[in-house]
Amino acid sequence: MDKQDRENAINIIEALYPADSGYEDVSKEGRKLLMEAIAQNWRNLPDEILATYETLCAQKEHSQTMESRKRFNHGASDRHR
Repeated sequence: MDKQDRENAINIIEALYPADSGYEDVSKEGRKLLMEAIAQNWRNLPDEILATYETLCAQKEHSQTMESRKRFNHGASDRHR
């Protein structure tokens, strides 16, 4: 995409569904569409964003693992009462 195509795309997005709109419904739809676009092409994200995505995935996995352990340990302690 050359500079002119990029500017045109930004202008169209800003006119329709910008993710940072001051209108809640418009920004919500814009974020939804942005996430859909990213989801279809996430392997080609810039390195900085890909690294952030990796970190968020790892944190989420760690959080879910810790929550599962808490539930398992809580259930185990209930069985020993």
